[in-house]
Amino acid sequence: MCYNAFMGKKRTSQSTFKSIYSDGFVTPAQYLTEALCFLIARQQGRNLSDKFWEDEEWANFFRRQVVLANELLKDYDIKAILSTLKDRRIKNKIRSLGAKFIIIPVIKEYQKKLDYQNSKVLEVTPKADTTEKPRKPSGDRSILSILRDIDNEQC
Repeated sequence: MCYNAFMGKKRTSQSTFKSIYSDGFVTPAQYLTEALCFLIARQQGRNLSDKFWEDEEWANFFRRQVVLANELLKDYDIKAILSTLKDRRIKNKIRSLGAKFIIIPVIKEYQKKLDYQNSKVLEVTPKADTTEKPRKPSGDRSILSILRDIDNEQC
């Protein structure tokens, strides 16, 4: 099965991410799987070719990981999962998104941080009115202004 049919050239409501390994757009699950495959290939000291999911070696693995990524995306935000894949505790150990005993605790950490950030109410500071003239100084005059007045009187 060729995943190229599922990877669109244009951004749609489902294909929101720019593919790392092609010139099209992919779903969040496919994007996570591309990131995972990149990590695995790097661990093996290999480079992935463009549209590597069409290669016989990666095709079955890619399809299985997309299914697992969709399962994770039902419960967690993609930002939390991507942060987990980049985490130093995970990126050198991970071989599959199905290794939930390894990745779920770290995903929960990042999800908790994201939820906290999203729940914070941003304080909006009122914008200053730029149409008003600046107010005139009040109070005692500065020494410099007094000296200027004295210089102007002598001239």
